[in-house]
Amino acid sequence: MSYLNNKLAGVLAASLGGAGMADAVVIISEIDLANNRVELVNTGDASIDLTDYWWCNRVNGSPFYSRIGTGNSTVDAGLSTGTLSGFGAGDILVLDIASSFLPDASGELGLYNNNTFGVSAAIEDYILWGGNGVRDAVAQGASIWTDNEFIDVSEIGLGETIQLTSGTPGNAAGDYFLGASSLGAIPEPSSLILTAVGVIGLGMRRKRS
Repeated sequence: MSYLNNKLAGVLAASLGGAGMADAVVIISEIDLANNRVELVNTGDASIDLTDYWWCNRVNGSPFYSRIGTGNSTVDAGLSTGTLSGFGAGDILVLDIASSFLPDASGELGLYNNNTFGVSAAIEDYILWGGNGVRDAVAQGASIWTDNEFIDVSEIGLGETIQLTSGTPGNAAGDYFLGASSLGAIPEPSSLILTAVGVIGLGMRRKRS
């Protein structure tokens, strides 16, 4: 699964005390364009409140802005392990997005910690698919994307989603691939124990330098 190692690393960091880890690092780990869903993972070692976070899509999105958890962006509780106000270390949050806000052919998603959308300090994560973006310049200013770089979704297949490749920072189009959906998949506790040794050495993803 695209984000599984990152998720396990976050859980392990929390259970081991998170020495040297950032408090909270929220990433966009998967996008299901056909079913209008977005998956977030907290790869940090602390819980975070997302109730004041916003989406921005200035590429074919309508409306351009949406506050997480309201209107065009609601939590899918059945696929999530966390909540908006209690998004813990290693938690998964899947959001159902309005189809007009998440176009199939081309679009962008900027995740902001407030509604100052042109400010690089406010953008937490970013992804662009299908063509040129608008907020990619803002993301480049935050060192989390490259301006004018996008993920090619022209050959996306039935049941496939955009997914973050394990072990990559997600700061470039090449860090993502198209594959069978793994939205909301959670490892069993036994799997956590079995894979712990292999995951500890992976390190945490950093969105900012």
